[in-house]
Amino acid sequence: NKAARRAAEDAPGALTLSALAECYFNKARGKLGPRTVALYRDLLRLHIGPALGARAVAELTTADVSALHAAMHDRRTVADTALRLMKTLC
Repeated sequence: NKAARRAAEDAPGALTLSALAECYFNKARGKLGPRTVALYRDLLRLHIGPALGARAVAELTTADVSALHAAMHDRRTVADTALRLMKTLC
């Protein structure tokens, strides 16, 4: 996504988690399997994005990520996968 890449170059402190995810998917193209990409996109769309996607990456704290993980306690495997994805992104 050219807009996300431009935003990252112009103001790295203002880069949102959602924009960073798009940059990640563009760079990882061909390295991730289609099922993995679908899983990661679903995690971003359903869980990570609504909770943290609009936040600037520079403003995210460990407490923010921990709170999201704890909120997903009833879906432990999904929560753990979301946590791994956020660690990869950030």
